[in-house]
Amino acid sequence: MIQKNLKELFSIWIKRNKIPSCTVENLSLDSKKKGKNSLFFAIKGSNLDGRNYIQEAISNGSIAIAIDSNCIDVPHIITINKIYFIYISKLKKKISKISEIFYDFPKKNIKIVGITGTNGKTTISNMLAKWVNLLGIKSAFFGTLGKGIVQKKIFPTKNTTESAINMQKFLYRMKKKKVKFVSIEVSSHSLQQYRVSAIKFDAVILSNISHDHFDFHKNFQNYKDSKFFLFRKIFSKNKIISIDESSGIEIAKMVKNPVVVSKKKFFLCKKYKYWITLDSSKKSSKYTKIFFSSYFGKGILKCNFLGSFNFTNLLLSFATLVKLGYSFKKLVHFSKYLLPVPGRMEKIDNKNFPSFLIDYAHNPKSLKNLLLFARNNCNKNVWCIFGCGGNRDKQKRPKMAKIAEKYSNFVIVTSDNPRNERISSIFFDIIKGFRNLKNIYFFFKRKKAIEFAFFKAEKNDLIVVSGKGNEKFQIIKNKKIYFSDKKIVENLLKKNDQI
Repeated sequence: MIQKNLKELFSIWIKRNKIPSCTVENLSLDSKKKGKNSLFFAIKGSNLDGRNYIQEAISNGSIAIAIDSNCIDVPHIITINKIYFIYISKLKKKISKISEIFYDFPKKNIKIVGITGTNGKTTISNMLAKWVNLLGIKSAFFGTLGKGIVQKKIFPTKNTTESAINMQKFLYRMKKKKVKFVSIEVSSHSLQQYRVSAIKFDAVILSNISHDHFDFHKNFQNYKDSKFFLFRKIFSKNKIISIDESSGIEIAKMVKNPVVVSKKKFFLCKKYKYWITLDSSKKSSKYTKIFFSSYFGKGILKCNFLGSFNFTNLLLSFATLVKLGYSFKKLVHFSKYLLPVPGRMEKIDNKNFPSFLIDYAHNPKSLKNLLLFARNNCNKNVWCIFGCGGNRDKQKRPKMAKIAEKYSNFVIVTSDNPRNERISSIFFDIIKGFRNLKNIYFFFKRKKAIEFAFFKAEKNDLIVVSGKGNEKFQIIKNKKIYFSDKKIVENLLKKNDQI
């Protein structure tokens, strides 16, 4: 059991003699969560205001309530019926630090790498943790696919990057289990909401930035600024940046001594002290050989991942680990043992039926990359099954339709996670992006869409199922209903292979 006095948690901002001696045993952002002697943070969220749930939090065991003082500079504490009310400005920014103190500074003796970017976070995070594990070092990861120690049970996550409390709590648990390396996917939402602001990263990585989450950030500049926050405002010893896009070049100019990574800008890379570039690639029956040059020498990595964009992900991971001091020779040797991430460029072949390619692509850039790969690796027809999430970024919907039509022979529009939005409304936004509706099909039920493609496609066609990857659910209304693209595909192949 953890016990911390309020004096320890708030002495950075309030004089110790002004803080009452009160021991708390839990931190909470959820008023419904029961916990003896809890400190409840009553903050305003996107949908709910924690200040309206203070009484509920007290009923469930909270003995101290932290409340944002609305920018009044002087923090103060009042006591009502033996409950301590702590008024402090910019509270949301401070929760990560308070959590770090509560969980005994869990960063100690753990190397932590944060990864941000529109696409590639999950793949890079998993590459890093599993690569380090191959070196014989206990490692863990936190992100879209879950949280936990490599080769142990992986637990589901509520978000790509969870609350400031949960992030420090996870690091605390990893420290207890003697984990030495942790990779963390850092979402733009989490950066804007200061969920990782107190984490001292050994390295941070930028993969790329393109259109996504405009429902939250409103425009590209705001979205880009939130990503840049990880490099400009949060502590990190090393910054590894892909400069194959303008946003990467922009942030590389802003920070000191970045490690720049590129598969096409060789001469620009050489202007930096630390750099790595892709020279060429050569595909074999087992893997693809990645020939690279860098500030620390030349070499060959062996890649089991599909898609040239994954070459960048591999080089970003490799450059990061070399910069952190891991053995160059051992990393090169073990690269061939890195396996693809479930639901990311996952190909399912059957000699008697069309092939399937399952991926998480859910924004314009990732869908384009996915379909370009499909187009270049299919001699016949490419089928694209996609949808767009409900109550989310509407601007990307027609853009994704335009891309699907351009790079596919047949397009099937279906449901993704409709949430509380009518599927017909989502279809209406998507349909605006098509030039004509020839070879375009619409299915409200995602399972029916996959089945339709399977029975209509020819033997050598490639069916791309995008948007959900390894997810095991669909969000309809406010419920998560079990659903797996991969399971449906596998069942179709198994059932029809027996006929």
